[in-house]
Amino acid sequence: MGKGYDHGTIKAQPYDIPLRALIARDCDGLLMAGRCISGSFTAHSSYRVTGEAVAMGQAAGICAALSVRQGCLPHEVPFAAVRVELDTLNGHHPAMNAEATHGSSVKRNSW
Repeated sequence: MGKGYDHGTIKAQPYDIPLRALIARDCDGLLMAGRCISGSFTAHSSYRVTGEAVAMGQAAGICAALSVRQGCLPHEVPFAAVRVELDTLNGHHPAMNAEATHGSSVKRNSW
């Protein structure tokens, strides 16, 4: 896991954003990224910034492309397939990442 941030009374740790937070619950085929995703008020204050929005946009775009390619809805796309494409896009070799087929989060601690 990445290093945390400690600035006096403010302490923060790296976190992951689950892919399911990008998929609309009540509207089939709709993906969201950035400020539109599902989360608490406190979490929103952190993930609405550009760096996180970029990672979410990559994941949403890949999930949408895989959905079309596989002929299914975004919530039916296996996260393992999204992870492999994200790793390839970001220059990570999937075989080197033990969680490439087990994790379910969009944002990697190393991003």
